[in-house]
Amino acid sequence: MAIVQKTRLSGYIEKINAGKTVNYDAFAKLLEDAGYSDRARRSLFRVELIGANRYQVEILDQAAFSDLQSRFGQQQLTDRASAAVAGNSHRMGVSGACLLLRRKSIPHPQVVLFEGQQWTSPVKPAERALLVENLENFLALEQTLAVLPECGWSVTEPIDLLYAAGNQITHSILQPFLSRYSELSCLFDPDPGGIHMFRTLCRSMQQLPVRFLYPNDIEARLTASNRLLKAKEREALVDYSGLSPDVDRLIALIRLTNRTLEQETYL
Repeated sequence: MAIVQKTRLSGYIEKINAGKTVNYDAFAKLLEDAGYSDRARRSLFRVELIGANRYQVEILDQAAFSDLQSRFGQQQLTDRASAAVAGNSHRMGVSGACLLLRRKSIPHPQVVLFEGQQWTSPVKPAERALLVENLENFLALEQTLAVLPECGWSVTEPIDLLYAAGNQITHSILQPFLSRYSELSCLFDPDPGGIHMFRTLCRSMQQLPVRFLYPNDIEARLTASNRLLKAKEREALVDYSGLSPDVDRLIALIRLTNRTLEQETYL
């Protein structure tokens, strides 16, 4: 790949990482030249047109995006500290992570700290965990737990409610901790982004049962939603078929109603 193309690609990557809008069509062409297929690009990014040649690009797979940064960054940086010295710490992932944990008997959030391959938790993990995508659902502990019977899960034992910002719950650094549970249940947004996170977890946590939860009346909820399914999102749903019978049913209902939901509407 020519140096000029690499420089342009790096510029787009930095803008996306900073949350700025870009000309995604031009960026996608550079990615294609770099060997990234259309399917690979759809698994990496969710794209929304907000103006003439202006797209808001959401990162769906942080690990793959970090690899993209390392391949096409302007400087070879070894960690976030050295990136800060170079004037752009956002070009490198942090050296650890934090996960928030609550359960009914421990309502005040506990912080699980990850550093390298090590993790430290102030409490012993419960037998099962519920992963939520949005902070509002994590904060509304009682209401979120009350939704579970509507999702086919009558909770009779303590469970841990877990939250990590955005899609960080799928980060590989969290896997040793998540492996301590006997089962992971995901209360994610019933949309392509939530299903993508679920697929990432299924692939990385193959030793555990992982299930995608949604209320029994999901069809009625989708029908009443004003969150329309975008054409590109509809196309992307094809890639997620076969993950599980529950997800296949959800995909069919999303396509039937042509709508998606945010999990905050469960509260």
